[in-house]
Amino acid sequence: MEKITTVQLSVQSAEAIMVGHDKKPQLLVNGTLMNLARGHIVLHVQTREISHVGGIGELDIDDTRPVMQAHLHVSYSQFSSLLKLLRSDPPRPPSAVIALKDELLTSPEGYLVLEGRRRCMIADVSWSIPIL
Repeated sequence: MEKITTVQLSVQSAEAIMVGHDKKPQLLVNGTLMNLARGHIVLHVQTREISHVGGIGELDIDDTRPVMQAHLHVSYSQFSSLLKLLRSDPPRPPSAVIALKDELLTSPEGYLVLEGRRRCMIADVSWSIPIL
C-alpha cells in the first residue's frame, strides 16, 4: 500500500454558477483523476475570506461511486484570476493538485483503498493552466 496526501486532476470542463440574486458566484470544475487508477472529481470553488486556520475545504469520497466531491474556498482575487485563466483556450487541459491534511491509501495498481465513505480536509490547492 502507498500513502498519498494529494489528489491530482486534469480539468475536463468548468462553468460559472450563480443561483439567485444574492448568491456569490461559484465555479464548478469537472476533472479526471491523474494520480489514481480511475475516477472523476467535481470541484465546487467559492469565494471567502481565507483565515489560514484549518483547511480551505473538504473532499468527500464515496466508496460506492468513482466520483469525488470537493468543496473549497479561495480568496476573491484567486477566484477572479482562476475564472479569467479558465476562460482562455489553453493548448492542453489545465490541471490542479489538491493537498490534503489526511492520508489516503492506494493499492500497488493505483486504486484507492477505502473502508466506507471518507471525508478529508483540504489544506491547499494549486493550479497549472497552460498559456502557450
